[in-house]
Amino acid sequence: MQKLLTAVFAASFMMGSVTTSVLAADETAAQTEITETESKSEGILEIDPEYGDWHYLRTEDALKLTYTEDWYKDVKLEYDVKWYGLSGEALNLDDQGILHANRQGKYEIGYDYTYTAKTWETLREKYPDEIIGISDVGRNMYFVVSEDPYIFRLYNPNSGEHFYTSDQNERKVLIQLGWKNEGYGWLASDSSNTPVYRLYDPNAGDHHYTMNIKEYDALAKLGWKQEGVAWYCNPDADVPVYRQYNPNAKTGRHNYTANTTEKDHLISIGWKDEGIAWYTPVIGTPDAE
Repeated sequence: MQKLLTAVFAASFMMGSVTTSVLAADETAAQTEITETESKSEGILEIDPEYGDWHYLRTEDALKLTYTEDWYKDVKLEYDVKWYGLSGEALNLDDQGILHANRQGKYEIGYDYTYTAKTWETLREKYPDEIIGISDVGRNMYFVVSEDPYIFRLYNPNSGEHFYTSDQNERKVLIQLGWKNEGYGWLASDSSNTPVYRLYDPNAGDHHYTMNIKEYDALAKLGWKQEGVAWYCNPDADVPVYRQYNPNAKTGRHNYTANTTEKDHLISIGWKDEGIAWYTPVIGTPDAE
């Protein structure tokens, strides 16, 4: 059962946060205080400009678009919002202000907002000598919608390590610590018989990922810390994720990518090609509507 998710983003210097409650089909809309960012099935998703322009949803997610309370001195601010760029049945906004992610794909939606007539009137009446206001301010939001879990990719500019995780909260914490957000690298599965294991080298500060249980156990005997199942591979996928090894690096020794251009470039500058690590589904482009 999917749990309630909430998303929030800043709209302007005068405007309060637009809060987006992400709901499963069988749950009731609610407003929730933002405290942390977690994965789709575990809690809260925070949309923050610092994390990049793309935001990641799963099919059947629904976003309740409301506002957190905002004030100018003693005047409560309210807004008129116009949404545009919605994609028909793939990504749509219903009469209750709920955005439905119905079909996987990549989408851009925009919105314009200004104060309501009542808010304008109150501000001008109480503060006639002050310059207050916004007028038709526009913003865009970019969404990826997937039927499968995301494996997010981050980069540590100090150590050179790429890190991969399906955990939205872990992703948020690392970004706050200075890791570079690189979006998602590939897709996984909610469950399968093909887990990917994660290990940590406490001496080098490096992580390693493998489907090979013998490799997982062998590295543990050499001092690596076993961190359990990182995610599950999709057994029906047929797009390869490649693994490369840098023999000169102490950290960031392995790179994983579904991008053949990236793979070929790294091999050309001295990385060792270690073949296919596992396979990933891809997000199809929805039909034009």
